[in-house]
Amino acid sequence: MYFSGLRRAIQDVEEKMFYDIALLFLQSEGYKELSIIDGAGDGGRDVLCSRTDLRIQLSVRKDWAIKINDEADATRAAGKRHLIYITNRPIRDVDLALFRNDKYRQKGEVDLTVFDLNRVSTSLSAPGVIKAAYERLGYLVQGRIAASPKEIALSNLLLFSSEAKDLRQDVIESNVRAFLYKNPSSKSGDILAGVVKSLPGVDIEHDSKNALERLAGKGDVVVDAGCYKLSDSARKLIEVAEEDYLQSTSHDLVSIAEKYRLSSEDARRVIEMALEISAREGALNGDGIQEEALADFISNHNLVRRKNELYEDLSRLSVARVSQYGKTLDHIFSTNTFDIYRALGRTTDVKMLLDSSVAMPLLFGLCFGSVRSRYSIAAAALQQLCASHKISMAVPRCYVNEIVFHGKEALEYAQTYSALNEINKEILKSSNNSYISHYSHLRDKKELADDYALKDFLSHFGLVGGAPPRKVENKIESILEEFGIEIISAGRWDADIRQEIADGKPASPSILIDHDASVCTFLKNSVDEGFIFATWDRVMVGVVEGKSRIFASSPSKIADFLSMASASDIESNQSFNLLGSLLYCDERKVSALAARVEKIESAEKAYEFQSLAASARGEAVDDDPQGNAANDDSYKG
Repeated sequence: MYFSGLRRAIQDVEEKMFYDIALLFLQSEGYKELSIIDGAGDGGRDVLCSRTDLRIQLSVRKDWAIKINDEADATRAAGKRHLIYITNRPIRDVDLALFRNDKYRQKGEVDLTVFDLNRVSTSLSAPGVIKAAYERLGYLVQGRIAASPKEIALSNLLLFSSEAKDLRQDVIESNVRAFLYKNPSSKSGDILAGVVKSLPGVDIEHDSKNALERLAGKGDVVVDAGCYKLSDSARKLIEVAEEDYLQSTSHDLVSIAEKYRLSSEDARRVIEMALEISAREGALNGDGIQEEALADFISNHNLVRRKNELYEDLSRLSVARVSQYGKTLDHIFSTNTFDIYRALGRTTDVKMLLDSSVAMPLLFGLCFGSVRSRYSIAAAALQQLCASHKISMAVPRCYVNEIVFHGKEALEYAQTYSALNEINKEILKSSNNSYISHYSHLRDKKELADDYALKDFLSHFGLVGGAPPRKVENKIESILEEFGIEIISAGRWDADIRQEIADGKPASPSILIDHDASVCTFLKNSVDEGFIFATWDRVMVGVVEGKSRIFASSPSKIADFLSMASASDIESNQSFNLLGSLLYCDERKVSALAARVEKIESAEKAYEFQSLAASARGEAVDDDPQGNAANDDSYKG
């Protein structure tokens, strides 16, 4: 829907800004380690990337045919066989075809890929990268996005369903096992770094750490002298999976090797490239990063004149799991911030709202550092994930008032605290008062100077004897705003909403009921934004439950939800080694998600999509009939 406007902006952009746009385009296509190097001042620039076997040229020149021939000559002279030419000029298909056939000087010697204005604009109009493209052009995209009921249902399934979460965890575990299979007796840090490098996502290191712990708990991984290795049974499972794969491709391997005079290693490589493309339902002669790698292989092995024949042979490869489950697995790691937008009312304006129990450990963590408490770990995770997705955070002013009075209670206890012995101070790490608990954790970790007392910790937030509440509120609001956390006014509460909350929490003070009612009323009445409401309060969750543009849950559940999506800065086709993950992951888990995706794909009526989306959404709500959401431990640090 943004294509025409984006196309005009790119066509009219000045030279240096086009280079920024071209780099974003290359990132979106999966190219890595990009850097522009100075050119000859002839309306073009070279780009270096991790692929040393090709040349990339950016150009704004109108005489594109002359420029391409010059760059193709330079490419051959440099001993390379592939030129990628990117321009903000429109080039008609018929003109490019005539040039290739009649005027291209390096025909048969240097493979040529051209990305013109239309191709660049189309790619950058995709949901995962459109926002970044407009921002680099000096525009801001804010508001609603287009999304069909099917797309909304699929986004909800990928973000909220237990099948999607189970499969994502299994893929991460599979990559941990695969790393240890190739690198036995590895240190934890090396394992995590290897998995983070191979998989996209906003919190892969945390998830990989949990996966390693789960595998060790199941006995699949053995720890010996600080090093990790696969158990014999886990190693045998990988060997069996590889053997099955080799048997299923053995006939193709021999056939391709003999027909095209390739070594067994090269034949296997070209088959795996083709399967990687097919698993994503791509075209072998396409222009994505995997397709370009295949084109380079063909060029470097002098198969350019036989490439159509090779494409035909490769298209007939049959590995059942690839054709059956490739796209399903790809869905998991293609999920990004725009799926969050679709799930929360199709708006790009999404805000994370924090209640006081979540805001306090976040505030303390930002100022002094996070500690090893459930609340602090969850709050820190939310802050990191919101930054990754560029989701703003806010605290209602009425909850700042609660933060102040929690501090007043801690201040009254400060003198008593200083008189306690070390054993009792240790116990206070579990205090119900967030100030005392966090300070006790910091003191236990030796994060503070020995003479830094509780009263010093409290004074940092304006909590000193005799300070009026309004002055302390101003201090805390200022600190939150310094960290980019907005303070909002919730306004007047609705009487029916207040009564519902009061019925659910009969023992709560009236002023706290008023605060919660104001926030729930604000959430229900705000129509232009999507909200993620982080609270440990199950009653509050129930009040706003069912609103599609609001996801209210515990911080741990929200962290799980946000971890399911990659950031929207780029939408890379080179997301991860899909084929390798397919070989090692649990087929039952892939099949379970595939079945639910199929239900969405085969649905026709709006009510069917809505029901499927609601079903997936319901799985992410805390299953806690007693209202003990604070006991939720699913997101561990």
